[in-house]
Amino acid sequence: MLKNKFEVVLEVLEQLTDSSQTSETRSGASLLLTAMQSFNFLTFLGFWAAVLPEVNDAQIYLQQRGLSVDKCAQKLCALKTLLVESRDRFVQEAIDFAKTLCEKLGIKLKTRRIRRKKRMHGDESSEDAALSHEQEIRREVFASFDKIIQEMTTRFQQIQEISDKFGFLMPAKL
Repeated sequence: MLKNKFEVVLEVLEQLTDSSQTSETRSGASLLLTAMQSFNFLTFLGFWAAVLPEVNDAQIYLQQRGLSVDKCAQKLCALKTLLVESRDRFVQEAIDFAKTLCEKLGIKLKTRRIRRKKRMHGDESSEDAALSHEQEIRREVFASFDKIIQEMTTRFQQIQEISDKFGFLMPAKL
C-alpha cells in the first residue's frame, strides 16, 4: 500500500529524475514527485487508506456465492453506518497522518493567500475566505466523505427496498 511505502516511492521518483533517464521519464517523475509532496496529497492518501479497506471488505463479502438480498442490504447498511459514525475520526486521522509525514519529510504547508475585498454596508463576508490551509483541506475531505455516503445511500436504496418488499420470502422467514 502506498501509505506504508510512501518514502520508498519518493526515493524511486527522485532516482527517475536524474540525468540518466529520458526527458519524458524525468519530466513525468518530477511532476509526480511534486504532486506527491503536498499536504493535500498526503491528507487524501491517509483518508483513502482508511476508507478503502472498509469498502473492500464489504465488496468481498457481497461477492460470496448464494448471498441473499437481505444479507446484502444488511452489509451495505453496516458499511454506511460505519462510515457515518467514523467520519470525524477518519478525517482527523488523515490530517494527523499528513501533518506527521510533512514534518518528517520537511514538506512545507502552503499558506493560503487571503484575498481582501472591500466590505459593503450590510454585506456579510464569506466564512471560506478566512479558512486556513488545514481548514480548507479538512472541508474538502469532509465534502468527499459526504459524497461517498450520499452515493452509497442513493445507489443502494433499491436493494433495501427489494429486501423490505420480498424479505418474507427468505428461507429463514418461511
